[in-house]
Amino acid sequence: MLYASIKIKKILCIYIILIFLLSSASLAYSVSKTSKKPLIMIKSCLSDGDDEYDTPAFHINDKWVYKMSFNYESSVLKANGKIKDYTVLVESIEDNKYKTKITGSFSGNAGIFGLIPVGSTSGSVSGYAYVNKNDIAYIQFLINSKGKISGGAFSFNIDATMDLDPPWKYIDFPLKVGNKWRSYSDVTLKIHYKIKTLLGVVIKEDDYKKKFTIDEMLKCTKDHVEISTKAGTFKDALLIENETGSKIIINIWFSPSVGNMVKWVYKDVSGSDKIEFSMELTSFKYNSPPNTPKNPSPEDNAKDVDVETSLSWDGGDPDKNDVVTYDIYLGKSQNPSKIGSISKPSTQKRITFDLDDKLEYNTIYYWKVIAEDKNGRKSEGSLWCFTTEDNNSNNPPYTPSNPSPG
Repeated sequence: MLYASIKIKKILCIYIILIFLLSSASLAYSVSKTSKKPLIMIKSCLSDGDDEYDTPAFHINDKWVYKMSFNYESSVLKANGKIKDYTVLVESIEDNKYKTKITGSFSGNAGIFGLIPVGSTSGSVSGYAYVNKNDIAYIQFLINSKGKISGGAFSFNIDATMDLDPPWKYIDFPLKVGNKWRSYSDVTLKIHYKIKTLLGVVIKEDDYKKKFTIDEMLKCTKDHVEISTKAGTFKDALLIENETGSKIIINIWFSPSVGNMVKWVYKDVSGSDKIEFSMELTSFKYNSPPNTPKNPSPEDNAKDVDVETSLSWDGGDPDKNDVVTYDIYLGKSQNPSKIGSISKPSTQKRITFDLDDKLEYNTIYYWKVIAEDKNGRKSEGSLWCFTTEDNNSNNPPYTPSNPSPG
């Protein structure tokens, strides 16, 4: 019993990180009990070309549901099981951050050496995660877990708070192949837990606080990976892999059209503890913003453009059944006025807008396009410019002809 009392705080810390933090759809972690900071080695991937991926934009009621499985073994703790309908719901947007609600239920087997024999366990997970709106960096987790262990012979209740300072930016947007960045945060974890017998006798109640640091260099390598889950087939997934060697394996698939993780496989047998974790998207509700308008014609900074030109750009929307409205802005200043709109199906990638009037000669024009889907999601293109052709209406005299006398 004494041995278990000494170790139980550390065990519960590991439990929180594994079940809640790992499953909150973005953190890739392993916690070493012999080190003061966790090991985090992930590498996110992007395309083989010049594509860039902007920061995902969430709206209220966007939702992702996952199924998960986990297995953890050490000399002190053994736990394995499944988390059903783990749901992340965008509940509100407040002060430039998202408040996401977390719910789920779990079942499996667990036990603590010297304190609780291995037996069936079940319970629920609930709480909130706060995320920066501008870069999807994690600010804080507030998590509760409660349930039964060893066939109901024991019950537990855990409240945990995790603060990340600065907010942990695990991906640096916009993403592009070859990009590297430092992912850093000082983390403070606070836990209050209570374990009771079937008769309601409290056998352990305590508070625990731990600080550690996340500090790793990350790199993008590839995208456009096709992956299928119960939620569908996604051809735009970004594969995320670790760089720590064969004993720690991390594979994460992130889909821009989903705005979140699609699948995650994690395995760590690097030390005395063995950790295996996987999650897979089963359903989601996420309205992707339109593609950011790009590849303009006339090209940016183009010269000698015909005064009767039309305007074209690449557009579209990842959501197949959406409709996109493009607002076109054109003028002689760097704050051009809106001159018209055009609506096209989301599957149409190249958009052309015909101008009603002829442009002026030898004039610099500035223009941009703002795309908006039927759900109000917007993407704004860059400000482009071009210069029209000179006016060559002053023709040379006719060549003299028909001389007389001949």
